[in-house]
Parts: sequence; structure tokens; C-alpha cells
Amino acid sequence: GKLSVDVDTYDSLVLVAGGIGITPMASLAGYIATYKALGRFKKLSRLRIVWITKYNSELAVFNDVLGRTYALNSDDANGITVNLELFATRDEVDVETVYVNLPALTDGRETSRPVNDHEPPSMWAAKTGRPNLADLLTKAKQEEGTLNTAILACGPTGLVDTCRNVAIGLKCDFHAETFFM
Repeated sequence: GKLSVDVDTYDSLVLVAGGIGITPMASLAGYIATYKALGRFKKLSRLRIVWITKYNSELAVFNDVLGRTYALNSDDANGITVNLELFATRDEVDVETVYVNLPALTDGRETSRPVNDHEPPSMWAAKTGRPNLADLLTKAKQEEGTLNTAILACGPTGLVDTCRNVAIGLKCDFHAETFFM
């Protein structure tokens, strides 16, 4: 469906997703990636995507959209900085871990990374563990300074509540996407 927040009015967006909450955020990120390259979203100069998932391999589902969005960094004409903050809360390197080589990436990211041999590979390496969302969002807002920022969240209730509370404290606009199971 249509997003009920007008993202065209912001200089900076922080998209926070927990688990399958990435679905509407990935859709929005893909939309931004497509249309920013065509000259839309002229105000938007910063996009930060925070995705917290159980396993690094789950990131593979959105390799394409994360890649297209991150690639906006390589074109100065877009006037946008994209940051990806990816976390895997249950991944641990163990004896069953193998390394998969990827084609060389132009931005200097590591071109090999661990994946469990029974899971699809992802080109994105997540940080291990659960992030301190309040600290992460506060730091993001400090980096963005006076930019008109909105925090959008979708995920478990605790994640959305934390994002809402931080947004209120930082005087940022806040929007939550919800789904029911």
C-alpha cells in the first residue's frame, strides 16, 4: 500500500527494521533508489537503513535493493549519503562456517565473508549482536545535525517503541509501519 508519510519533505531518513519489518522499508529504499537517480527527492541528502535480523544469511533476500540503494553513494550527482547498519543477533562463527568469494567491490568492502553452508549467501556482512538502538539513533541524529529528519520503524513492538521514544527525545518526526499476524 501507499506509505502514509511524505518522505519528500525530509532531508534525512532513518529506516529501522526488525526481522520481516524490512519488507516495507526495503520497498521504500528501492523506490528512493530508483527515483533519486531520476532527480526526485531533491531534499533527501541522507538515508540510513538499520536492519536487525537473526542471521546474516537473511540479508540475502534483499541483496538487490540494498545494493541499488547503497550504490547511490557512488554517484555524486545524486547528492545523497547512504549508510547501512546491519545486525545479526544470533550469528556466531563456528566450525561449519565457510567463506564465499564475491566479485571485487569498488567501495573497498570485504569481498569474502562467512556464511553457513546451508544458507543462501548475502553480500552484506552484519555486525553480530543486538544493537543499542537508542545510542545508534542518537548518534545518527548527531551526525545529521540540523537536517529535517524522520525515523521510520517496522518490527517487533519493543523496537518500534524504542524508536518512537528516541524520536520524541530528539525532536524528530516518527512513523511506524505495522502488521498483524
